Amino acid sequence: MSGRRWLSLAFALWLAGCASMPETHFHTLVPTDPLAPAEGVQPDKGPRILMETIRVPEAVDQPQWMVRLPDESLVMLEQERWTSALPDELYNGLLTVLHERFGAVDARSAGAGSPQWRIRIDVSRFEMRPGLAALEATWSVTPQQAGAEALRCSSYDRESAEPGMAALAAAQRRIVVRLGEAIGDALRAMQAGRPASCPA
Repeated sequence: MSGRRWLSLAFALWLAGCASMPETHFHTLVPTDPLAPAEGVQPDKGPRILMETIRVPEAVDQPQWMVRLPDESLVMLEQERWTSALPDELYNGLLTVLHERFGAVDARSAGAGSPQWRIRIDVSRFEMRPGLAALEATWSVTPQQAGAEALRCSSYDRESAEPGMAALAAAQRRIVVRLGEAIGDALRAMQAGRPASCPA
Protein backbone atom coordinates (compact mmCIF):
# COMPACT_ATOMS: atom_id res chain seq x y z
CA MET A 1 0.00 0.00 0.00
CA SER A 2 1.39 3.41 -0.94
CA GLY A 3 2.24 5.91 1.78
CA ARG A 4 -0.49 8.29 0.68
CA ARG A 5 -3.14 5.54 0.69
CA TRP A 6 -1.97 4.42 4.13
CA LEU A 7 -2.32 7.98 5.47
CA SER A 8 -5.80 8.27 4.00
CA LEU A 9 -6.81 4.94 5.56
CA ALA A 10 -5.37 5.91 8.94
CA PHE A 11 -7.22 9.21 8.85
CA ALA A 12 -10.46 7.46 7.90
CA LEU A 13 -10.07 5.08 10.84
CA TRP A 14 -9.41 8.01 13.18
CA LEU A 15 -12.69 9.52 12.01
CA ALA A 16 -14.57 6.34 12.84
CA GLY A 17 -16.03 8.02 15.92
CA CYS A 18 -17.95 10.37 13.61
CA ALA A 19 -21.16 9.62 11.77
CA SER A 20 -20.68 7.60 8.59
CA MET A 21 -23.41 9.52 6.72
CA PRO A 22 -22.44 12.82 5.01
CA GLU A 23 -24.24 14.87 7.64
CA THR A 24 -22.92 18.34 8.46
CA HIS A 25 -21.76 18.81 12.06
CA PHE A 26 -21.42 22.26 13.59
CA HIS A 27 -18.94 23.05 16.36
CA THR A 28 -18.17 26.10 18.48
CA LEU A 29 -15.20 27.63 20.29
CA VAL A 30 -17.46 29.30 22.84
CA PRO A 31 -17.27 27.47 26.21
CA THR A 32 -20.19 25.08 26.44
CA ASP A 33 -20.29 25.12 30.26
CA PRO A 34 -20.49 28.24 32.46
CA LEU A 35 -17.12 29.42 33.77
CA ALA A 36 -16.74 30.20 37.45
CA PRO A 37 -15.72 33.81 38.19
CA ALA A 38 -12.16 34.31 39.39
CA GLU A 39 -11.78 35.02 43.10
CA GLY A 40 -13.14 38.45 44.02
CA VAL A 41 -14.73 39.08 40.63
CA GLN A 42 -18.26 40.49 40.51
CA PRO A 43 -20.32 39.95 37.35
CA ASP A 44 -20.30 42.95 35.00
CA LYS A 45 -18.14 44.94 37.45
CA GLY A 46 -14.87 44.40 35.64
CA PRO A 47 -13.01 46.54 33.12
CA ARG A 48 -14.68 47.90 30.00
CA ILE A 49 -12.90 46.38 27.03
CA LEU A 50 -12.89 46.85 23.29
CA MET A 51 -11.58 43.75 21.53
CA GLU A 52 -10.53 44.21 17.94
CA THR A 53 -11.47 41.78 15.18
CA ILE A 54 -9.20 38.73 15.51
CA ARG A 55 -6.90 38.00 12.59
CA VAL A 56 -6.34 34.38 11.58
CA PRO A 57 -4.28 32.70 8.82
CA GLU A 58 -6.03 32.84 5.46
CA ALA A 59 -5.93 29.06 5.03
CA VAL A 60 -8.24 28.50 8.01
CA ASP A 61 -10.39 31.62 7.65
CA GLN A 62 -13.56 29.74 6.71
CA PRO A 63 -16.34 27.79 8.40
CA GLN A 64 -15.14 24.44 7.03
CA TRP A 65 -12.44 22.71 9.02
CA MET A 66 -8.94 22.44 7.63
CA VAL A 67 -7.19 19.43 9.15
CA ARG A 68 -3.50 18.65 8.75
CA LEU A 69 -2.68 15.03 7.96
CA PRO A 70 0.44 13.18 9.17
CA ASP A 71 2.18 13.88 5.84
CA GLU A 72 1.68 17.65 6.51
CA SER A 73 -0.91 18.07 3.74
CA LEU A 74 -4.18 19.87 4.48
CA VAL A 75 -7.65 18.48 3.86
CA MET A 76 -10.91 20.43 3.99
CA LEU A 77 -13.73 18.68 5.83
CA GLU A 78 -16.96 19.92 4.28
CA GLN A 79 -19.14 18.18 6.88
CA GLU A 80 -17.28 19.62 9.89
CA ARG A 81 -17.87 23.34 10.34
CA TRP A 82 -17.72 26.13 12.89
CA THR A 83 -21.07 27.68 13.69
CA SER A 84 -19.71 31.01 12.40
CA ALA A 85 -16.57 32.30 10.70
CA LEU A 86 -13.44 31.29 12.62
CA PRO A 87 -12.49 34.87 13.65
CA ASP A 88 -15.99 35.28 15.09
CA GLU A 89 -15.79 31.95 16.91
CA LEU A 90 -12.50 32.96 18.51
CA TYR A 91 -13.82 36.42 19.31
CA ASN A 92 -16.98 35.12 20.97
CA GLY A 93 -15.12 32.38 22.83
CA LEU A 94 -12.51 34.75 24.25
CA LEU A 95 -15.06 37.42 25.08
CA THR A 96 -17.09 34.82 26.98
CA VAL A 97 -14.03 33.88 29.05
CA LEU A 98 -13.21 37.52 29.83
CA HIS A 99 -16.82 38.25 30.77
CA GLU A 100 -17.58 35.16 32.86
CA ARG A 101 -14.20 34.73 34.55
CA PHE A 102 -13.16 38.38 34.95
CA GLY A 103 -16.39 40.37 34.79
CA ALA A 104 -15.22 42.28 31.72
CA VAL A 105 -17.82 44.45 30.02
CA ASP A 106 -17.94 44.67 26.22
CA ALA A 107 -17.70 48.39 25.44
CA ARG A 108 -19.87 47.82 22.37
CA SER A 109 -22.82 46.93 24.62
CA ALA A 110 -25.54 49.53 25.09
CA GLY A 111 -24.77 51.81 28.02
CA ALA A 112 -21.35 50.28 28.66
CA GLY A 113 -19.48 53.57 28.36
CA SER A 114 -16.13 54.30 26.78
CA PRO A 115 -13.60 51.45 26.73
CA GLN A 116 -10.84 51.48 29.32
CA TRP A 117 -8.75 48.85 27.56
CA ARG A 118 -8.19 47.75 23.98
CA ILE A 119 -7.34 44.11 23.27
CA ARG A 120 -5.78 42.91 20.03
CA ILE A 121 -5.19 39.26 19.12
CA ASP A 122 -3.41 38.01 15.99
CA VAL A 123 -3.47 34.25 15.48
CA SER A 124 -0.48 33.00 13.50
CA ARG A 125 -1.24 29.29 13.82
CA PHE A 126 -4.56 27.53 14.26
CA GLU A 127 -3.97 23.85 13.76
CA MET A 128 -6.09 20.75 13.98
CA ARG A 129 -4.57 17.32 13.46
CA PRO A 130 -5.84 13.83 14.22
CA GLY A 131 -5.43 13.73 17.99
CA LEU A 132 -4.02 17.24 18.45
CA ALA A 133 -5.15 20.88 18.49
CA ALA A 134 -2.76 23.85 18.65
CA LEU A 135 -2.97 27.64 18.66
CA GLU A 136 -0.27 30.28 18.48
CA ALA A 137 -1.01 33.98 18.82
CA THR A 138 0.37 37.37 19.72
CA TRP A 139 -1.82 39.63 21.81
CA SER A 140 -1.76 42.98 23.50
CA VAL A 141 -3.66 44.82 26.22
CA THR A 142 -3.52 48.61 25.81
CA PRO A 143 -4.82 51.15 28.33
CA GLN A 144 -6.91 53.82 26.65
CA GLN A 145 -5.49 56.72 28.65
CA ALA A 146 -2.95 58.76 26.72
CA GLY A 147 0.68 57.80 27.16
CA ALA A 148 -0.01 54.50 28.94
CA GLU A 149 2.16 51.54 28.00
CA ALA A 150 0.70 48.39 26.42
CA LEU A 151 1.50 44.82 27.39
CA ARG A 152 2.43 42.66 24.37
CA CYS A 153 2.75 38.91 24.63
CA SER A 154 3.02 35.71 22.59
CA SER A 155 1.27 32.47 23.46
CA TYR A 156 1.55 28.92 22.15
CA ASP A 157 -0.63 26.10 23.42
CA ARG A 158 -1.47 22.57 22.34
CA GLU A 159 -3.93 19.96 23.57
CA SER A 160 -4.28 16.25 22.89
CA ALA A 161 -7.67 15.00 21.68
CA GLU A 162 -9.41 11.66 21.64
CA PRO A 163 -10.58 10.33 18.25
CA GLY A 164 -13.58 12.09 16.75
CA MET A 165 -14.44 15.59 15.65
CA ALA A 166 -16.35 16.57 18.80
CA ALA A 167 -13.30 15.70 20.93
CA LEU A 168 -11.03 17.74 18.65
CA ALA A 169 -13.34 20.76 18.92
CA ALA A 170 -13.39 20.36 22.71
CA ALA A 171 -9.58 20.36 22.79
CA GLN A 172 -9.50 23.58 20.79
CA ARG A 173 -12.09 25.12 23.16
CA ARG A 174 -9.88 24.33 26.15
CA ILE A 175 -7.01 26.13 24.45
CA VAL A 176 -9.24 29.17 23.84
CA VAL A 177 -10.25 29.19 27.52
CA ARG A 178 -6.61 29.14 28.63
CA LEU A 179 -5.73 31.97 26.24
CA GLY A 180 -8.66 34.01 27.56
CA GLU A 181 -7.52 33.37 31.13
CA ALA A 182 -3.97 34.52 30.33
CA ILE A 183 -5.31 37.74 28.81
CA GLY A 184 -7.74 38.17 31.71
CA ASP A 185 -5.04 37.72 34.35
CA ALA A 186 -2.93 40.40 32.67
CA LEU A 187 -5.92 42.71 32.31
CA ARG A 188 -6.88 42.27 35.95
CA ALA A 189 -3.35 43.04 37.16
CA MET A 190 -3.11 46.16 35.00
CA GLN A 191 -6.57 47.31 36.12
CA ALA A 192 -5.41 47.04 39.75
CA GLY A 193 -2.18 48.93 39.03
CA ARG A 194 -0.01 45.87 39.56
CA PRO A 195 2.84 44.79 37.25
CA ALA A 196 1.57 42.46 34.53
CA SER A 197 3.71 39.89 32.76
CA CYS A 198 3.31 37.56 29.84
CA PRO A 199 2.54 33.90 30.58
CA ALA A 200 5.55 31.62 30.73
